[in-house]
Amino acid sequence: MIRLSHILFVGAALALSGCAVIDRVSARTTPERPADAVGAAAQDSDVMSAGGVDYVVEYRANGLWRDASGTAGPEVGAPQITVARADGTMLVADDILAARGVAKAYCAENPQFRRDTIYGDGVVIEDGKVIFSEICD
Repeated sequence: MIRLSHILFVGAALALSGCAVIDRVSARTTPERPADAVGAAAQDSDVMSAGGVDYVVEYRANGLWRDASGTAGPEVGAPQITVARADGTMLVADDILAARGVAKAYCAENPQFRRDTIYGDGVVIEDGKVIFSEICD
C-alpha cells in the first residue's frame, strides 16, 4: 500500500510540474499586444499600392508595445511600420509578402527613417494589420 501511495505522489508531482512547464512555455510564446490602438500615435501615414491593392502604411518612431513590466506609452518599444489594407478589410496570408514589400518601399522613399535603425523583418499580426518592428535597413 505504501508503494502505491508513493507512485501516486510521484505521478501527481510530475503532472503538476509538467503543467507548470507548459504554462511557462505558452506564456513566453504569447505575443505582446499593443498598449493602444494599432493606428494610434502615427508620425507619418501614406497610401501605397502593390499587386493592385492599396495599403495604408503608418510609421511610429516609438512602438506602442508594453514592455516586460507591463508599462505602456509612446516611449516604449522600437520604431514600427504598420501596413493594413486601405479598404479596411483584414489582411490574408497572401498579403503578408506584399505588405513586407510595401514596408520596404516606404523605407526606401523615406530615408530619414533609416537612422531609426529599423532592421530585419520582425512581424506581428494585430487586428488584421501587419506590424513590422524591424524592417528598414
